[in-house]
Amino acid sequence: MSAAVRGDERLRQRSLGKAPFDKAKGHSLRVSFRRSSILRGWAMAETTPLQRVDALLDDVLPPPHVRQQLRLAAGLTQLEVAEAVGVKRLAVARWELGESYPRRPHRAVYKHFLKRLAERYPEAAQADEGMPTPASEGGSG
Repeated sequence: MSAAVRGDERLRQRSLGKAPFDKAKGHSLRVSFRRSSILRGWAMAETTPLQRVDALLDDVLPPPHVRQQLRLAAGLTQLEVAEAVGVKRLAVARWELGESYPRRPHRAVYKHFLKRLAERYPEAAQADEGMPTPASEGGSG
């Protein structure tokens, strides 16, 4: 089958709402939007590995007890924080206990909130020496 005929067949199938099918490989030639977007994002991003690592590290939140210390230093309640971030009070309580973690888009807002509090209350932003870290809590694996 020539390339022109294959192209015409694909156009006909698209107009019928069907995905082109590759009989030799046994699967559809259509790539999901999500997967193709992710692949295009990496290909178009033109970032270095160091920039990607920095982006990951910039997205790290302070430990849960430090989150609570920052909020208390500012004299804010969990409800006030929740209303500012756009979540329920229970979500903020769970974030401060380490039971759950904020997801998009609330993560960016909460991270910004904590960063601003850390600038205003640097003493509260320091992790206590005696407090356990996530690595020391988990044991040997």
